[in-house]
Order: sequence, then C-alpha cells, then structure tokens
Amino acid sequence: MSDLRIIHYDPESKSSSTGGSELLGEWKTRAGSWVWVDISGAPDDAEQQLLSETFGVPKLAIQDAHRDRHPPKL
Repeated sequence: MSDLRIIHYDPESKSSSTGGSELLGEWKTRAGSWVWVDISGAPDDAEQQLLSETFGVPKLAIQDAHRDRHPPKL
C-alpha cells in the first residue's frame, strides 16, 4: 500500500497546505495553484488511478516508474 502526501501552494495568497488527497479538490478549483504529490511505499491500484485520472500520466509510464531498471528506449 502506498502512502500519499500532498502539498498545495497558492501563489495568489502565498500560502501552502500539507495533507492528503483532499487537497487535490482545492488544487483543481484554484487556477494557477501548484501541487506536489509525494508517493511512497508499495504501489497499488489507487496510486495508478490517481496518477492516470488526475494528472493524465500514461499507464506505461507508471509501470516504468515502478521498475528498478529502465532499459533504453528509442
């Protein structure tokens, strides 16, 4: 199971918040704000769903990131 820690920064108010997935809703509603997602632990389906649905990361890129060794690609 993976652990999720999110930092949301709003440059308009110059404030940041640290928490869990609840901050993604805040990030989506505030244009120009930034989010940092720190994922640690063993990968799971919820992590893959978050990365693909929320951020549009392709499934193969997620699988490559989980591998210890990435062979060169053309």
